[in-house]
Amino acid sequence: MEKKAYAVLLVDEADVLSMEEQWNTRFPSPDFIKKVNQAIGNYLQLPEGSGAQERYDFDWTRFCDNFQLPKVPSHHALGILEKAGLFHLEEAGQQASTIELLVNTAQIYDFQLKNPRLEPFLKSLLRVYGGMAYQQETQIQEKVLAKQFRGSETEVHRYLQYLDQMGILRYQAHGLVPTLTWNMPRPSSQNLPVDWKQYHDLKNRAKEQWKAIWHYAKSQGTCRTQVLAAYFGEDVSEKCGICDQCLASKKAKKIPGTDANERERMRQYLANGPLTLQDLVNCLRPLNSQEALRIIEEALEAGELTYIAPGTLALI
Repeated sequence: MEKKAYAVLLVDEADVLSMEEQWNTRFPSPDFIKKVNQAIGNYLQLPEGSGAQERYDFDWTRFCDNFQLPKVPSHHALGILEKAGLFHLEEAGQQASTIELLVNTAQIYDFQLKNPRLEPFLKSLLRVYGGMAYQQETQIQEKVLAKQFRGSETEVHRYLQYLDQMGILRYQAHGLVPTLTWNMPRPSSQNLPVDWKQYHDLKNRAKEQWKAIWHYAKSQGTCRTQVLAAYFGEDVSEKCGICDQCLASKKAKKIPGTDANERERMRQYLANGPLTLQDLVNCLRPLNSQEALRIIEEALEAGELTYIAPGTLALI
């Protein structure tokens, strides 16, 4: 006979407070979301109605520190605004850097003559990206350029920044810090394109979910399979027979007739000490093996017996 395995759920009142706190953090108030939106505009120095399709460096941790905003609710507020379509956030390293050459080959040659220390770097840059960068904004990898140039990524970054300042190329250094790209002109906090009714419905649904979890954990007297099925709108009339509530119900019931007599006889044998499963089956003769095993199983489910070692039973 195989020994059954049981799952254990450990909960206390503190878990309720923790779930409620997580719910409030995950769904900040509309006023807080509006406050975060206004703070973004101030942080980027971006007036209302501007910024569409513009990309900005956005270190959200520094942003929270500057405006004394709690980080976790702010993170969720940013996610809500992003989901509403205001902007797109990218973590550091998600997007490659880009360059676009702003001068022709003759001007680059003239620049090299006037700046001989940059000649090795410019030759490496043109060898790797020159053809594409003359025509359009081109993605680059500072690591690849550093290998070609036989320098460090820090040097590559510094040279590209200098060439950008000198008007030789346009350099967008992505991947060093998180970025925020506006998908639309920045709206005022009073005109956010957030469906507040849908947001509140989602928030209330989440609250009902964690309340249902708590109800499942704390319910008494009802089969847990039936509780779970009821949450999903199903009607399960048959009890599972193996959850803690079903086992407690079985233990509370007295089995009349022969079974009760045989279980009492089994307890008397075990009162003298543990027995192997086979020995206990033999003690229950003239019952056949199948009937004896059924009675032993019922006693185990009722919490009267337990396995103290593989194949060895004892009274609890």
